[in-house]
Amino acid sequence: MTRPVTRKALTRITKVRFANNERTIFGGVLLKDAINLKSAKVIVQVDVPTQSLPVKAAVGQVWELDGPCTEEIIENNGYKIRQAVWRNPTVCELKMPATNESLIQFLADDPDFRGIGSVKARKLVQALGNDLVRLATSGDREAFRKHLTNESIDALIDGFQKYKNLRHAQFLSNHGIPLSVQHRLFKAHGESAVEEIKRNPYSLLTFGLPFEKTEKIASQFGIATDDPRRFAAATEQALIKHCRLGHTFAAPSDLKRRIGRILSTSNDSVIARALEAGKKAKFITYDLKKDQYHNTALHVMERVVAKRLRKIGSAKVDLSDKEYDLITKSAMALPFPIAERQLEAVEMSLSHGLSCVIGGAGTGKTTVLRTTIECYRALNYNIYAMALSGRAATRLHESIGIETMTIAGFLRNVEVDDKPTLIVIDEASMLDLPTLYQIIIKTTASIRLLLVGDPHQLPPIGAGLPLQDIINSGACPVVELDIVQRQDETTGIPDYSLAVRNGELPLELTVGRIYFHEAASREDIIESCTELLAQSPRDSKVVAPTKALTKLINNSCQEAVNPNGSQLMPEIWGDLWSTEYRVGDPIMCLTNDYENDLQNGSLGRLLSADQEAEDHLGLIKMDDKTEVLTLTKALLDNIQLGYAMTLHKTQGSQVPKVIIALDNSPLVDRSWIYTAITRAEQEVHIIGSKSVMRSAVIRNSAHHSRMSYLADLLTESAHAHQKAEEAECVV
Repeated sequence: MTRPVTRKALTRITKVRFANNERTIFGGVLLKDAINLKSAKVIVQVDVPTQSLPVKAAVGQVWELDGPCTEEIIENNGYKIRQAVWRNPTVCELKMPATNESLIQFLADDPDFRGIGSVKARKLVQALGNDLVRLATSGDREAFRKHLTNESIDALIDGFQKYKNLRHAQFLSNHGIPLSVQHRLFKAHGESAVEEIKRNPYSLLTFGLPFEKTEKIASQFGIATDDPRRFAAATEQALIKHCRLGHTFAAPSDLKRRIGRILSTSNDSVIARALEAGKKAKFITYDLKKDQYHNTALHVMERVVAKRLRKIGSAKVDLSDKEYDLITKSAMALPFPIAERQLEAVEMSLSHGLSCVIGGAGTGKTTVLRTTIECYRALNYNIYAMALSGRAATRLHESIGIETMTIAGFLRNVEVDDKPTLIVIDEASMLDLPTLYQIIIKTTASIRLLLVGDPHQLPPIGAGLPLQDIINSGACPVVELDIVQRQDETTGIPDYSLAVRNGELPLELTVGRIYFHEAASREDIIESCTELLAQSPRDSKVVAPTKALTKLINNSCQEAVNPNGSQLMPEIWGDLWSTEYRVGDPIMCLTNDYENDLQNGSLGRLLSADQEAEDHLGLIKMDDKTEVLTLTKALLDNIQLGYAMTLHKTQGSQVPKVIIALDNSPLVDRSWIYTAITRAEQEVHIIGSKSVMRSAVIRNSAHHSRMSYLADLLTESAHAHQKAEEAECVV
């Protein structure tokens, strides 16, 4: 290998070897080299940070490279080939093909141009020449009528969409704006994206760029430190950070303190100017009557949701003999008697447009759902049953026997018509305000909405506390199921979890099949969790509060349970890439993967680490699937070890034995411990100190201090509605 020499060249991509959020590696052929390489017959390899690219790399594209380059000799099928390698080039700029032949190859090779092979590509280029790119990026369908079918025109224009803003994307990349932010920016502003950033660089905050990085970009455009745009952005960022804790509004003292931190000042005059700038920019809404600052977007969502929920909740009917007969028939079809409280919940949901069924694990919420849904099906309703996570949706399907979906799937794929419709949201305690808002605006006011969940479990990750607010406002009837139907009383889990839920430390921390293990340090916690999981690894899961602790426990458990498994070390770009996985390891999906029908939190196991092709790295078997899946590079980027997981990842699942890593973390509170305990079917082990356990159980859960306005809006609406009815009676 030669020493690095700065070189400039053009290359056409022939293969994308690896791509994830961090790195992109592609191979190509040399088209032009400003500083001649030692051989004319040279292939190219490029390793570049993904976020520095203006578009996703694809076969057929032409890129200009500049920066340190090394030459090396590689062997391929017995032939020695000279290879030029750019790692982290200073310039990696996408170019449209300059010649007819390169344009033909570009269209034929790029997979985005579906159904356009070399023959069609050549005819197009011969007919339209250099105008082809301009016509395609502008979306001029008529220009291609003589040459292509409607399907091929769609493929051509859709394929060119990512190149439409190429010049602007390169400008943004050169100013350090990541690819992920660019995508959101172009979606909102299109070709005017660059002008928008020049006008106000701080608008990048809206598209996910942190304030510190936005400050650096703003300085490139000459924005002064006392500029109103900077002050408005600081106020917006302060309220965004506050709302990331789950709030939808802030008290003046909280907001001013955060603004001071962001601007690195304690000057009241400067902070006051920032607040005024934020108001003028409409990032914040000030409620003079209540003296509180609202996030404007969340405030609009709360008002829309409150108005629609009041409309849905106003639908009340008296049940007829037909409905009562349906309830009786559905209840009798159950394999066990239905309790009186459960029957009350079914009647409530059939007679009200908006209703809530709440209760802890095993209290019979699923029985209510099955009976209610059978009645609505008999009444010829469209029924959409959903949950936030894929795993929870799958478990809901197994419980009630009808098609279910994730909320994301509902929002993406379902069009609600005017037919009578019931929407059921399970695990509704995890539902945040923005998600409920998206559901609400997608539906008509004539739908029926049934929320099912346990308000004492983990709160939503996002802002707001809709289920709790709806319950507290009295906007709809609520039936709470409080008798455990499912879990064996001898385990001690029902009584123990109830005590924790009520803020009472159990008199005995070890009782029944719940065991408390004293551990003074994080190292002791990891060691105990590892020992307990190793006793029955197939039936156990460790639950931890943070990703960092989860990773440590995963590594420790792997060494204890699977020390000799063959390591997954795929060959990518001629090098062996060491991964943390070994054959036999449990694995977990991190996000929904629709191509492989995998959900966030899906569990499985690595069966093989034998690489059969460049994108066939091994085999995995998911717990809820019969077929074996190929482990691809994309799938590798979407898994982690599954011995331990955070509590949110367990949503919608239960395992025989739960091992709780009771680390001294701000996340560990009453609702966290309660939720972790209720994830167990038979046995619970709590590893930590008694002082941490006591402190977490006796203090209110963090979501009790969430500042949300939905309950107030629902209550105000109810009072206004009541006054209107009273006025009508007087008249």
